[in-house]
Amino acid sequence: MNFENIREDFSDIPVLIYLGGEGKRIENLAYKYILPSKQWLPIGFDENNKPIPLFWPNFEILLQLGLKEFYFVVTKDGEKVKEYFKKEFKDRNVNIQLLNKENLLKATKFEGVNIFIFESNEEGTGDQILALKSAIKNRVFLRIYGDEYFGWEIEKVKKEIRLFIDYSLEKIKKEKAVEVFAFVDEKIAIGSIWKGLSIDGNRQSGKVIKTTESNFIITSMCLASPEFFDILQSKKKNSIPLDVASPEIVKRIIESQRAYGKVIDVEVFSNVNTPDDYYRLVSYYNERIRENLKIKVK
Repeated sequence: MNFENIREDFSDIPVLIYLGGEGKRIENLAYKYILPSKQWLPIGFDENNKPIPLFWPNFEILLQLGLKEFYFVVTKDGEKVKEYFKKEFKDRNVNIQLLNKENLLKATKFEGVNIFIFESNEEGTGDQILALKSAIKNRVFLRIYGDEYFGWEIEKVKKEIRLFIDYSLEKIKKEKAVEVFAFVDEKIAIGSIWKGLSIDGNRQSGKVIKTTESNFIITSMCLASPEFFDILQSKKKNSIPLDVASPEIVKRIIESQRAYGKVIDVEVFSNVNTPDDYYRLVSYYNERIRENLKIKVK
C-alpha cells in the first residue's frame, strides 16, 4: 500500500463500507463457503500472487484520496476480518480495531489511518447506519457497498471520485442536500443494474428524480449529511429491518427535493449480485491484465 500520495482534504469524512450480506444470489459459487461474504471474492491477484478482494480497489482509492476513518460493516467473522487487515498493514501506522454496538464509544483513534471492523447483528443496512450514529456524530459521511467496481484506470477513477466528493460537499453546504449519489453511464455497466432513478433533465449533475427511462444508473456510492440519520429514524418500525434503499426511504429522500447526483466518468462499472456478474468482472479484469502485459512487452 502506497501512503506517499495521501491527501488531507477529506480526512474528517468517515467512510462506511458494507462487507456483509448472506450471499443468497451466489449460492453456486464455491467461494461462498470459505469467505466471509461475496465482497471478498477475488477479482485478480497482486504481484505476490495474493488474491485481490472485490472491495479492495475502491478502499485503496479512497485511502489515497486522504480518507482516514473507515468502518467496515460485517455481520460475522469480525475477528477473521480484523486479522486480514492486520496482515495487510503489517509494520504500517494503521489503527485496526474490532467493534460492536456495545463497545463502539470505547474506540480509540490515531492520527493516521483508522480501520474499524464493526460487527453488527442488525439485519438492515439502515439499522447498521443508525448503530454507527454515535461514532459518526454530526459529520457528513460516505458510504459504499463492497460489491461494486469502478474500473482498471486507477488514476482516472481517483480523479472522478475526488470530483464527486467535492461536488457533494458543495451541495450539502449550499443546497442543504441530504444525500448525493454517484451515477454512471448505463453503457459501461457489465453487471446487474438497478434503474428507476435519474438526474433531472438527464444532465451530468443535478437533483435526483424517479423515472422509467434514463441514460444513467445509480451506484451505492453516496455522501450523506447528518440529517440522513433523522430520516432513517423516522422510518424505523420496531424490529423490522430497515434498508437504506427501501421504498419508504427512497420516497422520502426524493420528495424532499434535496437528493442530488453526479455522473462519474469511468471506464466500467460492475455491481456483483449474481455469479454471471462475477464472471464478467473477472473476465474484464483478466483482459486488462493481458493488455497491460502486451504493452510492457512492446
